[in-house]
Amino acid sequence: MRIEMTRRLLAEGILPSPAPTEDVGALQKRLEALKLDFAAEGLSDLLTTSVKESWNASQFLDALLRLELERQEERRIQQALKISHLPTGQAISNFDFAFQPSISRSKIETLATCQWIAENQSLLLQGPPAAAASCRMLPPSGTHPLCT
Repeated sequence: MRIEMTRRLLAEGILPSPAPTEDVGALQKRLEALKLDFAAEGLSDLLTTSVKESWNASQFLDALLRLELERQEERRIQQALKISHLPTGQAISNFDFAFQPSISRSKIETLATCQWIAENQSLLLQGPPAAAASCRMLPPSGTHPLCT
């Protein structure tokens, strides 16, 4: 932690041991100090929901942490897609199978379920050399393709 940040946190009363507080603004600052920006952003709404639905402390904490983790994962995927420069708006549902009758719609839809990954099976895509340059596939979240 840089000294300037430490001094700022001390001046704002966040460090070293801030007194317990019920002030939502102070709680948001503490979450931001921990780099939990999405949790800080959603704190007010979650507090309201927790009171309406009579959540206990562990339910509230779970919801707050799930919010942070889900939003971080969304941001990670958005950044990865941005960096990859993959074309957007393309989906199997938009593919013209009538234009390319040699491609079996049922086989493609079966492959799109990615069941072959769950079953630890290999997938070999074969075609003319130029076809590989125009084929782009995204694996499901949490998997890592092996390209050779």
